[in-house]
Amino acid sequence: MIDNRRGFALIMVLWIMAILIALSLSFSYMAKVAFRSSTTSRELTKAAFIAEAGINRAIVELQYKKAKPDDVDAWQADGLFKSEAFGGGSYIVRIMPATAKIDLNAADEKLIRGLLKTLNVEPDTQDIIVDSIMDWKDEDDLTRLHGAESDYYMSLDEPYKAKNGSFDSVEELLFVRGVTQDIFYGTDTQKGLRELITVYSKSTKININAAPLEVLMSIPDLGEQYAKAIIEYRSQNLFKTNDEIKAVIPGAYQTAINYIDLNEGDVYTIESVGILNNAASGIRAVAAVTSADYKCYYYKTPETYDFQAVKKEGSQPKKDVIKKIK
Repeated sequence: MIDNRRGFALIMVLWIMAILIALSLSFSYMAKVAFRSSTTSRELTKAAFIAEAGINRAIVELQYKKAKPDDVDAWQADGLFKSEAFGGGSYIVRIMPATAKIDLNAADEKLIRGLLKTLNVEPDTQDIIVDSIMDWKDEDDLTRLHGAESDYYMSLDEPYKAKNGSFDSVEELLFVRGVTQDIFYGTDTQKGLRELITVYSKSTKININAAPLEVLMSIPDLGEQYAKAIIEYRSQNLFKTNDEIKAVIPGAYQTAINYIDLNEGDVYTIESVGILNNAASGIRAVAAVTSADYKCYYYKTPETYDFQAVKKEGSQPKKDVIKKIK
């Protein structure tokens, strides 16, 4: 009986030791996770402030460019990323004039349809989206052949009325019939409308010196070949006269010149990604900038972007490192 008691006591001691070891390991793991989480949160906060510094730097550079337009060292609003060290980390920033995008309120049907075609949207869906955009912003309740007015939107599970007025933001496009999340935000293999449209330029024309390939390809008669020729030319020298444009796109000039402009305007989209160790935070802003002042129209932190692309591509990435904003 004594031996049985001793054996039982030994087993109890072993079980207690095993439980204590398990609890110790569990507490150790939880402490390590909490420490990493705290470190990551702290680094993300710092990265967000670094990204904000990038936004402010871009605004200052734009103001300097407005004051001294002939200075070749001034930052250009060309849509290319620029990288600077800051606060123990770094930020990458790009500036694009609003005139480099298609204005939803000012653009005609041909330009919008051209953009949808460039983004490989199905022809039937193109018809629906184009007509629905026009129905959304016109003042009447007459429905186009493939469009939609309030009677359509009120029949949805979550009903609402057609605006019958100008778009106030590009996100408003998500309310329009035919515009899906993938068409608006894009996918891993295809850009979305959000990257290529604006409501701030107030212009029917496109800035040829900064417009991305997809926007250039949307211009009637221009096509991919001429669009790439434009990008190749401006990589060395920005267009300054219509004669230069005509020399690069002779076969499409007569039609395309109705949609092309050399005016940069005063409204810019600024994207900044702050990087600190393994943390990164991004900001997108739209601001009107003059040599003496600026006014911010839009300010949003991206929820997702390709951090590895940011790290890999460095100061002049060839692809869009900010993928989506949701």
